[in-house]
Amino acid sequence: MVNDKYGPRIVGATQSYSGNALVVADTANIKYGYNYNYVDSLKMANQIYPVLFATKPQTTDIPTPSTFLPAGYKPGQAYDGTVVVQKNNPLFVNFPLPYVATKKVSDVSYVGTWNFRLQASSPAIGKGTTTFSPLTVVPVSANFGSTEITPPSSDVGCYPSNGKGNLH
Repeated sequence: MVNDKYGPRIVGATQSYSGNALVVADTANIKYGYNYNYVDSLKMANQIYPVLFATKPQTTDIPTPSTFLPAGYKPGQAYDGTVVVQKNNPLFVNFPLPYVATKKVSDVSYVGTWNFRLQASSPAIGKGTTTFSPLTVVPVSANFGSTEITPPSSDVGCYPSNGKGNLH
């Protein structure tokens, strides 16, 4: 997640967001981890684990939660993420990080020559996990399903450095 306003928001009991009641997540059975975070601002760093939500830091997350969360941190508490601002740049082939946002939406080019493949020295290479199998919910069929079911990548990101798997 690069410059993500909020990290994964796992909803605990009796929560609401902007005045709307939220459906409580099956926190006993939900599994997640290997979340890679890069943020340019303190505002985003303070929401890698969103305040008021039940998202639990995982030891497999990058940056390692113990490097910036206070001792005794409990999910949903506020914290100071200053030390992770602009750390762990994923080193995309062509995307400017740190990113300096413009003040007008019209100044942003959404279509361009960005290349989100990882440079050979990217810290995201080799940080994924291959210890699971993808859930096949549609058949492999050119006419009625998926053209292939891709295996998990040992890299974090949408363009594995070995050229196999999810390439978009």
